Order: sequence, then C-alpha cells, then structure tokens
Amino acid sequence: MANSTRREFSKRFRQALNEAGHKETQLLELGGIFEVSGQAVRKWLNAEAIPNSSRAPDVALKLGVRRAWLLDGEPPMRSIQLEVREKSANYSGSSSTENFSISGEEYRLLSNYRKLPVNLQKVIDSLLKGINTEKKSEK
Repeated sequence: MANSTRREFSKRFRQALNEAGHKETQLLELGGIFEVSGQAVRKWLNAEAIPNSSRAPDVALKLGVRRAWLLDGEPPMRSIQLEVREKSANYSGSSSTENFSISGEEYRLLSNYRKLPVNLQKVIDSLLKGINTEKKSEK
C-alpha cells in the first residue's frame, strides 16, 4: 500500500476523531472504542497502517463518517438519510428520501445529545422550541 494512501487516511482519521470530540483521548481508550489495540490506533494516526476491510466500516460508523470518505476521501464526509415530506399547493404531498450532509459541529451536537438522559433531551428540545418561537415573533 502506498505511503500517500496511508497519509491521506491518517489525515481524515484525525479530522474525524477531532470532530467527534476525541482529540484528547488516549490511545488505549481509542483502541477500546474501535475494539483494537492502542498500537493499532497509533499506527493509523502515524500513517503506518489503515484498518482492514472488515474493520473499516465499524471504525467509520463509530466516527459518524462514511467509510468511502474515511478510506478513499470520497465526499461527502457524512451523510444522513432523511425522509422529506413537503405539503403545499406546488407539491403533491408525497415523500422522498434525500441525502443530506451534516457538519462536524452538527455531528458532535447530535452525538452528545443522544448521550443525555431522556429527561434532559426533553428540556433541551423545549428550550430550542422556545428560542425558535421567539425568533419567529421578532421578524
């Protein structure tokens, strides 16, 4: 495998780690997250190796990025599939499935939100609804 392939993977891996909030994480802890040794993670970070084809999808999933982006640099970095329903005079009201890309900040926010207890998620949801309602009334 070419050095440039490993270097490019390492850059993307570091970027995904940082955006997922793992910048200060120890190698042993990262190894636990990806179910590999700390040495394997060190090799990924230092462009000495990349995850094998059976491990790569799991690594990408745990980082919230697409496998094709992580291994090959194929954009977008992240995609999220949403069902979009629009109802208006111009649309039939049917639904379609579209891919949307989310930023690192959005991914980190969603990841942290999902780790919260349900009661705190409800509080945050209520706060955001209140803020949005206030912004609409200012217009």
